Amino acid sequence: MPILAVIFGVLAIVMGLIGLISPQTLAQLARGVLARGGFYWAAGARLFFGAAVYFAAGVSRSPLLVGIIGFVLILSGVAAPLVGEERAQRTLASWSSGGSSILRVFAGVALVIGVALTWALAF
Repeated sequence: MPILAVIFGVLAIVMGLIGLISPQTLAQLARGVLARGGFYWAAGARLFFGAAVYFAAGVSRSPLLVGIIGFVLILSGVAAPLVGEERAQRTLASWSSGGSSILRVFAGVALVIGVALTWALAF
């Protein structure tokens, strides 16, 4: 299970770097996922990786941090279908139209989370 959590951490690092370097590329990727009906797949991926991260917490360098990240991922996977695809599209459009700063902030958060997970689990 820790290998899946490390993979998620590396993916978060990559997405964070993409968003910091080219925020509009990150927004285009997100729009592409939403346009292809991938909204529920993305929610399922959050549940899957959230569970992997949560259950890997016990063997990590920082079990509390990793457990919290896993729990938040699980919550976001559960909340996504409740919020709905239309609202997700409106939120993405709002963030994209607001300039690159907001996208860079979220990309930075993803980068920090990815680095923290990778550090805590890759030993």
